[in-house]
Formats: sequence, structure tokens, C-alpha cells
Amino acid sequence: MSEVVNTSKISELFSLEGKVVLVVGAGGLGAYIGRGMAMNGARVIFTNTTLGKAEKVQAEMKQEGLSCDIYQLDVTDDAQVRAVVAAIAGKYGRIDVLVNTAGIGAHSEPENYPPEVVRQVVDVNLNGTIFICREVGKVMMEQGGGKIINIGSIAGAYCHTYLSMPYECSKAAVHQLTRSLAVTWAKYNIDVNCIAPTWVYTPMLEGFQGDTYQRIIEQHPAGRIAEPSDFLGLAIYLSTSASNYVTGQVIYVDGGWTGGRPLDIPMEQRHVR
Repeated sequence: MSEVVNTSKISELFSLEGKVVLVVGAGGLGAYIGRGMAMNGARVIFTNTTLGKAEKVQAEMKQEGLSCDIYQLDVTDDAQVRAVVAAIAGKYGRIDVLVNTAGIGAHSEPENYPPEVVRQVVDVNLNGTIFICREVGKVMMEQGGGKIINIGSIAGAYCHTYLSMPYECSKAAVHQLTRSLAVTWAKYNIDVNCIAPTWVYTPMLEGFQGDTYQRIIEQHPAGRIAEPSDFLGLAIYLSTSASNYVTGQVIYVDGGWTGGRPLDIPMEQRHVR
């Protein structure tokens, strides 16, 4: 059963003090969210496929007077997921918050996607999320509750490019996984929600040629591509008591992208009957 919040103090509603936060993926979005949570009193653990990226984040945080723990983890390796989650739970005694940011993309016409690329995208983005949620969910059941935040995408609900079919399919599945786990685990006081970003200016977006960036910007009423900083506030909300009655939700953070991209007809070309 969801715990009733009986405070009106912001400092208590949104408190991360002492919470054990596991951030899966130490890339642009994961690194920013984890760092922000550490700045607000959380004990943060990063996992990443390559330990070097997590070590870089750890070193940068140390320069700011912040600390974090790091583990190497391939989310597609079920045995490794079990072992790493068990090690973290054993060391810290609990896992209060899970933030799943690990993900990959690929670009090709749907009819030309190699089977191995499709499998890899689905394996990382969907199966990896399932494996992590399953193991951390068990820890949360034993401790009496917790918060899980998955990272979906506008691509989970809309076709956002002609070249990202496996990515779109995997993120749509993450959205439904979020709903399924939220309903199934509500009795354990586990809230499961999903943040669905638009295009985010992270290393995953590097490498586009020509006017691609400008064309992406023009699709957003807010007039820019998202930055990792645009997601920290919502992540903190979904990690704290302020969101105790929020579960099973896919929340779009997209600068108005899903609101529509209406045709801009010059006034002189309009005819009003």
C-alpha cells in the first residue's frame, strides 16, 4: 500500500537525504541525474558497461566534493545483473531508488536492419531494463518499498525518425513494462514510473551531419533540444515522498514535441469563411 504523505514541507517532501540510489548507465543523462542526487544527500551508485566512463564521472564528482560508488555491469548479462545487484544490496543494506538510463540506438531503413543490430538494441534497452527491475524489485519487496524510474522516449509513442525502428519498438515496450510492474508491485509499495525524453543533447546525439540539429530544434515549440539538466527535477520528484501516489506513469519531457507540430500557414494565405 502506498504511504500517505503527512507533511507540507518541501524539505521533507523532496528529501533524498541518505537514500541509496542506483543509477544504471553513467552516460550523459545518468551522470547528470546521479550527480544531482548526490548533491542533495543521496548515496549514489553508478553501473556502466565500460568502467572507464563510470570512473570519469566518479573523478569529476570527487573534484566537486561529492562521492559515488561504481560497478561494471553489462545489463544484458542476467547472471552479472544478479551478482551486481546482490553485491550493492549487501554493501548498502537497501536500494531505495533505481534509475534505468542505459540504452543504445541505431540508424537504418527498417527493411535493411541486420538481425544482430535489432537483437542488440532490444537486448540492451528492453531486456536489460527487465533484468535490472526484476532484481532490484526483489530487494525493494524485502525492504518494504522503493522507487523505480525507467527512461523511455517520445519514440516509444511516436515515429520520430524513419531510421530508428528497433529503438522505437524497444522504448514502447519499456513504457508498457513500466505500467505492468507498477500495477503488479503496487502492493509492495514500489512506485514504477517512466520519464520519456525528446531528443537530448548527449553523446548519443553526436555525429549528425548538415542541418540535422536545426531541423530537430525546429520540431520543438520550446525552441531547443533538451539538456540533461531538464530531467533532474522530475527524477528527484519521482524518487521522493512527493510522488508516493504516482505510479505507472509515462511522463514526457519534450519541450512540447508531443503536443503537436502544426502547419504554420501565413496569414495572407488563410481564408476564413
